[in-house]
Amino acid sequence: NLFNFREASGSERLLFSVACSVAVTPIFAVLLGRYLGVRITLAVFLITAAVSVGLLMREWRTRAHTKCEPMDRSTKVALCLMVAWSLLSLLSVVDWQIDHRLYVSAIIFDHSVRVPFVDSVIRNGVPPLNPFFGLRAAPVLRYYYYWYVVAALPGELAGLSPRACLNGSILWCGFALSALVPLFLKHFLREQSELRRKSIIGILLLLVTGLDVIPYTVLCLRTHVVLADMEWWDPNQVTSWVASLLWVPHHVAALLACMTGLLVLSKQEDNTLRRRLWMAALAGSAFASGAGLSLYVTFTFAVFCALWIILLAAQRRMQDFFTWLAASVLAAVLSAPFLHDLLAGKSAAGSRFAIFALRDFPLGIALLRTLGIHNTTMLDFANIPIIVLVYFLEFGLFFCVTLLQFKREMLGASSLGPLQKCGWLLFGSCLFVVTIFKSDTTGSNDLGFRGILPVQFVLLLWAAPMVSDLFGKASTRRRMTGFWRGALYATLFIGVLSTLLQLTLLRGFAMFVDARRLAPLEGYLQMPDVGKRTYFLQQGFSELGRRVAKNDVYQFDTSSPTAWLIRLYAGHPFAAGDESCGTTFGGDPARCAEAMPYLEAPFHAAVTPGEVDRICGQSGVHILITTDVDEVWQHAESWVWQRKPIVANEVMRAFRCGAASQESAPWRDQ
Repeated sequence: NLFNFREASGSERLLFSVACSVAVTPIFAVLLGRYLGVRITLAVFLITAAVSVGLLMREWRTRAHTKCEPMDRSTKVALCLMVAWSLLSLLSVVDWQIDHRLYVSAIIFDHSVRVPFVDSVIRNGVPPLNPFFGLRAAPVLRYYYYWYVVAALPGELAGLSPRACLNGSILWCGFALSALVPLFLKHFLREQSELRRKSIIGILLLLVTGLDVIPYTVLCLRTHVVLADMEWWDPNQVTSWVASLLWVPHHVAALLACMTGLLVLSKQEDNTLRRRLWMAALAGSAFASGAGLSLYVTFTFAVFCALWIILLAAQRRMQDFFTWLAASVLAAVLSAPFLHDLLAGKSAAGSRFAIFALRDFPLGIALLRTLGIHNTTMLDFANIPIIVLVYFLEFGLFFCVTLLQFKREMLGASSLGPLQKCGWLLFGSCLFVVTIFKSDTTGSNDLGFRGILPVQFVLLLWAAPMVSDLFGKASTRRRMTGFWRGALYATLFIGVLSTLLQLTLLRGFAMFVDARRLAPLEGYLQMPDVGKRTYFLQQGFSELGRRVAKNDVYQFDTSSPTAWLIRLYAGHPFAAGDESCGTTFGGDPARCAEAMPYLEAPFHAAVTPGEVDRICGQSGVHILITTDVDEVWQHAESWVWQRKPIVANEVMRAFRCGAASQESAPWRDQ
């Protein structure tokens, strides 16, 4: 009965339930799936759902005599926003077909990796196996995979495709993020007046990002190149809320889990020992979910937790101290199996998870060099004002909100309350971590990209009341000077414009390329008639999936521009899913390096059909996939034109291979 849940309104209980679904479901789905199997996990959740429906029906009968109140305006607006988000998210991720051309969203750059992960859970259970490393035996997927387990459950239950499951998880993650906004405004920021109005405004602010449209436009004009995602102007991007939900819902889910745990532990009223044990249990489960959803988000949040626990001890708030400590210990215990998998064996993952490196903007340094500044020390110090400028462009409206909030609270006459201190510590510690540390486990600064999400959430909460005042009565608008009102109006407008530009680019980029309006840099679009090729690849893999066994191992040319589309549509594991065999997510890089010359040979060298069978047999490959952009396709005398394909169309041919050879290869030896 935390936060007097049983006596709360139906809408507030619904908000808590949606938030807790993301916070608690992942850890228990993973633990139940690991030790009891996915089917038992499904049975547990279905029984829980049945019990919940029964309780709701009983409550409905007891309140049958109570007159139902009509929906107020804010509830109607919230329902409209739910419908709008459903349409926006689904139209942003599904393929668009026009005649015999199929157009993908630019987010398949990431989804072509995440969809096979969901498929691996459905295929192999928990923990899932790395679908991109099929040499000898596929290793456990060591990267964060909890969200893929949750997404796979409806696929296992109803036979839905892994991609549909992942798309559905985006929808639900958006609902959960919106649910947390009013809960934090009420219980953390203690907003009392016009709470519903401020909540709706806070949810609408999810459509506002920084001033990215300005540097993006300048970059495009100077380089004469249009990038598929507006965020790519900054190599250490601060991703918009909409883009984070569409590209990486698991990182947003980790934020939701951590924030739900924080909300539970922030309850300051006098609590009994029993109540505090429940608080620690719920928060600890949420933190454990966060660890498996995204290490980057949870890492920065863990730094805040450590500092906050120390501060509680220094202030002699011992009850709160032991509650936080108990939650942290429980999170570590529940995460032990995942951490064991993460740290076991050889892998490229985790080799440089967090290293000291000041957040930089290489284009800014390059500009200073062109102006004649070459002194290393001066360039190092120049990084500081450059970072401030980049943060201003990346945060936009929220940068102004930070300055206003600092002026009101940190420079105000009254002292800060405990929750205000907690908010500032969360903001400051997470921003500090992502500014001076970076990670390159996947070749990008993932810690900087994703670890900044808690900072963005705090700024969203601070912005909601300010923007409400901005569009409120004259008496509330007078709380700000004309300068600040103008700054908020301008950055708000540009922030909405930036989001609209980003959505247009993500959805329409493939169409623009196919119409020869743009010259792409992205590998998966560097081919003529991309719409036609996408259509025939999707059709070909759909037909191939009906003709082969579900566990057959595929192999294709990993350097081909069609690789992203093949991973998206294949629905099967690979011997090598990319040029590094996906070793970022688990597997021995040395074994991959030894095998890749053999796996690449059928697509680049003049090998005979017998040699193709020998390579397939040694590598454990059952199906070879070739496309019309592969080198071997261009030679009429190659094995591609000597063998009968299982499936063939204008752009792809699929062959069964390997049955003639069962020899052992060096990389398959123990």
